[in-house]
Amino acid sequence: MKIARRALILYIAGMIALAGHLLLLSNHPTNLFTDIIFYLAPAAVLLVGLVLGWFGFMIIQYSKRIRSFYLLGLNLSFILFLITLGFFQIQATLKDRRYGYDLSSRYMLELADKNGRRYVANGFEKLQRSFLDPRQVHLLGYLATHRDTTIGSGKDTIRTLYYTYFLGKDSVAIHFSKVEMKEKHAKIISFNQLPASDTAYLRLDKEFHEQRKKKLDSIISLLKSVK
Repeated sequence: MKIARRALILYIAGMIALAGHLLLLSNHPTNLFTDIIFYLAPAAVLLVGLVLGWFGFMIIQYSKRIRSFYLLGLNLSFILFLITLGFFQIQATLKDRRYGYDLSSRYMLELADKNGRRYVANGFEKLQRSFLDPRQVHLLGYLATHRDTTIGSGKDTIRTLYYTYFLGKDSVAIHFSKVEMKEKHAKIISFNQLPASDTAYLRLDKEFHEQRKKKLDSIISLLKSVK
C-alpha cells in the first residue's frame, strides 16, 4: 500500500514537472494534455524504478539501511527523471538565446551555423539580449557585409550584419538593427530602426534583390533551353 501511494504521488509530480518543462519550451506542443505520451512518460519512469527495486531486492535481499528496495527504486528513478528534464531545459534555453524563439529564425540561424557562418547567430544572440522580452522578436532575414582591416601586424575581418524582424504581433512594421562583429565580439551600431532611415541598408537590400533576380532569371533561362 505504501509503495502504491508513493508511486501515485510521484506519478502526479512527474506529470506536473513534465508539463512545466514542455510549456516553457518556445515550440511547446499545443495539444499537450491530449497526447498519450504525456501520461505514459512518467509511468514508464516509475516502472523503471520498480524494476530497479526488484533487481536490488533479488541481489541484496536484505539491508538494515534500506527499508524498501521498491521505494528506493521509485525515488531514484524520479530523481533521474528530474535531472534529465533539467538538462534538456537548460539546452533548450541556450538554443532559444542563440537562435530565437520561433521556428523560422531557428531554422535560418541554424542553417547559417551549419554553413560555417557562426557570426550570424553570434550577432543575433547579442541583439536578443538588448530586448526586454526576446520572445517578441521574429526574425525575417539578415544581410551581411565584411571588410578586411590591418591592426598592428595582424589582419582581421569586421562584419556588419543587418537583421530585419517583426516585433510582437505586429506583422506589418519591419524593424532592423545593425550589429558589427569582430571575431566573437559583437557591438550594436543601430538598434530597432526603420529600414528607410539607413541608406547603407537600403543599398545593400537593393543589391541583394538584384542579385537574386539575376540568379532566378538565369535558372529560368537554363530550364527553357533544356526544353
